[in-house]
Amino acid sequence: MDVVSYQQKHAERVDAARKKARDIVVRTCANPERKAERLADPLKFLKGYFPKSFWRPFCDDQKEAVAIIVDCAKYNTDEIICAPRGDWKTETLKHMVIYLMLAKVIRFPVWIAATTASAKTSFDHIKKTFTNPELAEDFPEICDPIIAIQGSPQKAGRQTHKGELTKLEWKAEHLVFPTIEGSDYSGFKFTYRGLDAHIRGINIDGDRPDFAPCDD
Repeated sequence: MDVVSYQQKHAERVDAARKKARDIVVRTCANPERKAERLADPLKFLKGYFPKSFWRPFCDDQKEAVAIIVDCAKYNTDEIICAPRGDWKTETLKHMVIYLMLAKVIRFPVWIAATTASAKTSFDHIKKTFTNPELAEDFPEICDPIIAIQGSPQKAGRQTHKGELTKLEWKAEHLVFPTIEGSDYSGFKFTYRGLDAHIRGINIDGDRPDFAPCDD
């Protein structure tokens, strides 16, 4: 074998190994019946996938707040929810954003808070939720690609599934769900803003937000 042939074959092997390393496996839903049941009822969704956050029984105010949040997202209405401090308003709203996206009620929420720093804190917490093992069992088409880049977010741009780029964007300022064959969630987006920053004109790849929860 001449030197040129050897170098070419070596380069091909290296390229094939790199492509294989970038390609991820995405599981199938572990329990479609459980998934459907929880998506049909936001209270079951919250308790089922996030028992550590929602370990106590829902009070009437919480149930009403959940219903209001769903209605606002479905019908593009505005509502102010007031409750005593420590009544889990922020925790409920954060997890409801996840529910509304996975229930396909919304595709592009923008989380708004009093300051950019506060908004980013909640945004980061919501983003991290997509690495939740319990959630990943039933929503692997979203979570498996995200879990695969934890610790190395720069891998997102090169990540593939069945040889095709997932187009996952795991940025400091926004998240774009992976594009996976057969997924209903491909390209869903999520970002944040503070009231101390410019909010109008948010646009990612031609998409504009369709839901804007504001936490005080």
